[in-house]
Amino acid sequence: MMIVAAGIVLVLVNPRLALYTAVAMPPITVLALRFARRVSPLSRQVQERKEDVTEAADEAVVGIEMVQAFGREDDVRGRFGGKAEAVRDTVLRQAGVEARHLPGLYCRAAAGALRGGALRLRRRGRRAARARPRDRAR
Repeated sequence: MMIVAAGIVLVLVNPRLALYTAVAMPPITVLALRFARRVSPLSRQVQERKEDVTEAADEAVVGIEMVQAFGREDDVRGRFGGKAEAVRDTVLRQAGVEARHLPGLYCRAAAGALRGGALRLRRRGRRAARARPRDRAR
């Protein structure tokens, strides 16, 4: 609802800028949806892997006396290390998805803002150029 209202206000204030925005929005939306579809499952996996690491650490701390009594330190260390590596690998996969998608989103949004800013400056420059000859006549 707010997007529709903002669009209406933008059309009323500056139709040309609204046109630039309307042209820029579909590619940004496609990129954002693609990014969300790819990063959301990875984000859930990262949380699950972190939960596994926390659980392994808790088990090791709570049962440290039993682990030491039976000489199983290497097994516990190996399990914990494997779970920590799984977290790292999943976070790196998530970072790869972000590295491929976020620059495109930021660049497209920045290009739209620059285009709009250039339009605004050009319009002010024209107004100033028209006002100068009248100022000189006085």
